[in-house]
Amino acid sequence: MARRAGVSASTVSYVLSGERPISEATRDRVRAAIAELGYTPNALARGLAGAWRGMIGLHWPLGDRPISTTESEYIAAVSDAARRRGFHLLLWSNPIGETDEWRFVLSQGLVDGVVLMEVVTDDPRLPVLDRLGTPYVMVGRDDARPEANHVDADFDDLAERAVAYVGEHGHRDLVLLSQTEQIDRSGYGPVSRMRQALERASGRAGARLHTVHAPLSIRGGRQAFLDMRRVSPDATCVLEVNEPATIGLLESVAAAGLDVPRDLSVLALNQGRVAMEMAVPELSDVSAPPQEISARAVGALIDRIEGASSDPIAELVGSATTERESVSRAPSGHR
Repeated sequence: MARRAGVSASTVSYVLSGERPISEATRDRVRAAIAELGYTPNALARGLAGAWRGMIGLHWPLGDRPISTTESEYIAAVSDAARRRGFHLLLWSNPIGETDEWRFVLSQGLVDGVVLMEVVTDDPRLPVLDRLGTPYVMVGRDDARPEANHVDADFDDLAERAVAYVGEHGHRDLVLLSQTEQIDRSGYGPVSRMRQALERASGRAGARLHTVHAPLSIRGGRQAFLDMRRVSPDATCVLEVNEPATIGLLESVAAAGLDVPRDLSVLALNQGRVAMEMAVPELSDVSAPPQEISARAVGALIDRIEGASSDPIAELVGSATTERESVSRAPSGHR
């Protein structure tokens, strides 16, 4: 609404609250924007505005699955970054395609901008935000809209680091423990982009990579272990992007009388610290830090909200390798 009226978000707030004198010409522009957008002032938003600079929304379309520990680290990081800039955080999780609810929430004027998670190709949220003129930034990328504002992990860098790291330990037969084929085909970036980057990196390194798909569940990981032994019996290392399934896989490795990492190494990709340290054994990982990605995204969004910058946001965050207990030399005869 502020953009439509050609004023700042704070000016809109002052027009609605009457807390400060605003010229009649400016009031008329804000009222015209209100009428055009069908905006209804929200009492909660007016109450919050007095003590805080604003509010940003975090949309995370969870569906019917629980939040993983990695996802909770992202939520905490976004909340912390917003709080440091004096902004409240509104978290909502309606399905990604329910654009009517999107229009309603945004037209209430409760949020000044939005952080989008779980980004997919041709993401249906972007046209709604564009039409309403709501500032936004994606944590992730929409391949159909490369110009849209985003902060994301550099998956090519991540894949190169991962393949090189396990290659230094003699691993040439690799399995990618991914999520379901449906998620992969949907264009969900952290899954499809990771698979494609690993395929390129392993090809350049002369390594063999098989992909095993699994649901986001412990039971799915148990089945994935059986599938892995069927499609790639010589594999010595698992690269995983499926946090709950990895727990089931580790259980199945132990039940088969095998040891991680002596018989099978496991390397986690692009996950949070808590998930890695909860596993037994603790998982080595190559990841772009959730805290840095979140802080960059929130900072860039608030800069746009406050008018400090109108430049497009397009940032990729590099990765770091953390060695713990789950990767060792490939067994003799497989190097």
